[in-house]
Amino acid sequence: MISELKKIRQAEIEDLPRCIQIRGQTKDNPISATRLQSMGITLKSWSELLANNQIIGFVGLCEGVIVGFCFADIHSGEVLVLAVEKDFDGLGFGKELLQKTSEKLKGHGFQKIWLAATPEPKFRAYGFYRHLGWKSTNTYDKYGDEILELKFI
Repeated sequence: MISELKKIRQAEIEDLPRCIQIRGQTKDNPISATRLQSMGITLKSWSELLANNQIIGFVGLCEGVIVGFCFADIHSGEVLVLAVEKDFDGLGFGKELLQKTSEKLKGHGFQKIWLAATPEPKFRAYGFYRHLGWKSTNTYDKYGDEILELKFI
């Protein structure tokens, strides 16, 4: 039934306030708008990046309401964020959003893309990305997150 109510579409600037709200409402690793702001992630900064085609993204909707999103850097091939509101976990939104974003990056000529994710197996993201074919590079970013990559055939 949920598949009939589910839609994935390209993100628009008007979607960003809801995306910031959702980022604070994820089951694992929620990040509040205040913390995002301290990291330089604001409505203004993300609006400029999206308007200037420096990032691309998709949103997932259920009955017309945004319940998840995924954004990527069009220049580096990094998947910047994938977040789904906790009440919509396990319904396929994350997988579909990540696939759409990955396909878009591939269409821009990337042979491989990357992301940073928790190296802790106790978190769902650890198994989620690996199940979808992402591989560890055995490197870590300054926050201790593991760098994973997906190579296109």
